[in-house]
Amino acid sequence: MTESTANNRTETCKGDRANEESTQPGILVVEDEAIVRRFCCAALERGGHRTFAASNAMECLQFLETTTRPIAVVLVDIHMPGLSGLDIVGQIRRRTPSTAVVLMSGCGDPRVGPAVEAGLVDRFLTKPFSADDLCSVVESFLREGAGSGS
Repeated sequence: MTESTANNRTETCKGDRANEESTQPGILVVEDEAIVRRFCCAALERGGHRTFAASNAMECLQFLETTTRPIAVVLVDIHMPGLSGLDIVGQIRRRTPSTAVVLMSGCGDPRVGPAVEAGLVDRFLTKPFSADDLCSVVESFLREGAGSGS
């Protein structure tokens, strides 16, 4: 797949094309801002990770419903048009229970704390963040075996 525009398809980030049949767990980036989505994918790919991207909550849920690839971590922006990241974390958990869920936002949200306490969210990542910080968060979940049972 390529970068999606008007057709709203979940995209495979550039670095995954050579490894599409790999069983290495992937990282799904759900972010409505294209520049942030591309930054996250590029940073993770430089770290050797397989990445997929969705520009909204519905693309994320569709991808998780149809993919046969293991997904270790879903990085979800909180504030997106339509359904927010917080609106879909329960659905992500039901579809892929062993997948780590990381919420991302440039501003706080009072609903994050209760979502973490309820076990719906594993981590909150405050924007802006560096490529190193992003990779460090993802790699901590991979070391713990996130995504191994999906």
